Amino acid sequence: MRDIRDDLRERLDTITAEKRRLEEQLASLTRQEASVKTLLADEDDRWSRMQPKLFSGNGQSQRRQEELTGTPLSKMIREILSDDVARSAREIGDLVKQQGYPFGEKHPSRAVHFALIAMEQSKLVEGQKGVWKLGRQVANKGNDTNAVDSDCGVRVKGGRQGRC
Repeated sequence: MRDIRDDLRERLDTITAEKRRLEEQLASLTRQEASVKTLLADEDDRWSRMQPKLFSGNGQSQRRQEELTGTPLSKMIREILSDDVARSAREIGDLVKQQGYPFGEKHPSRAVHFALIAMEQSKLVEGQKGVWKLGRQVANKGNDTNAVDSDCGVRVKGGRQGRC
């Protein structure tokens, strides 16, 4: 019979060395994680001061409310398009900016373009050949934002019911 104690000690030394290497690697990863978390917190703080939010809504109830009433930017866009004149995103952006919308560092026509895309997906506006106008369902209901159609959640003039 062979004495395997030397083999076992050698294996134990190998395991101990590997464990030490992994502990050092874990400590390094922990330091890296803390550094990245600190950098992320600094960046979040910096961006929150630099980039004003164009669209409100960070919770489900707020998002549902905006589906019914629209964001401040989309309300302004609907008001601008309520005269049934088709306009480009740049024109709409200029008009919204003239009305005092706080775009901050963002380019008005770009912000308006993304708002128009979202509104088009909700069928609030229609875009064709670079110009935008109110969607048929919104144009048919009027432009007052005082009431919500209970059937489809779209604002309608004077509380009158309309088709979606």
